[in-house]
Amino acid sequence: MRCRVLGTVELVDSDGRSRPVGSGNQRMVLAALVAHRTRIVSADALIDMLWPDDPPATALQTLRTYVSRLRHHLSRRAKRDRCAGGGQVGAR
Repeated sequence: MRCRVLGTVELVDSDGRSRPVGSGNQRMVLAALVAHRTRIVSADALIDMLWPDDPPATALQTLRTYVSRLRHHLSRRAKRDRCAGGGQVGAR
């Protein structure tokens, strides 16, 4: 599985099919994590990116929801790719 972040943020399955990922904010979180994949990205940094002027009182919980949904989405794709190809899926 690959993640494209230039243009529309999307996942590309092992069979080459492109898949969009979640809402606009979920795509922003995924793009930020991919762009900084060798570093830890703090929740504060992600909140500042998502809501630069005035984060809502629920910003941390909303961010956790986005991350949870991304994990679920990615794990589903990884399981399907692993089953289809017989091997393991890694990040590229």
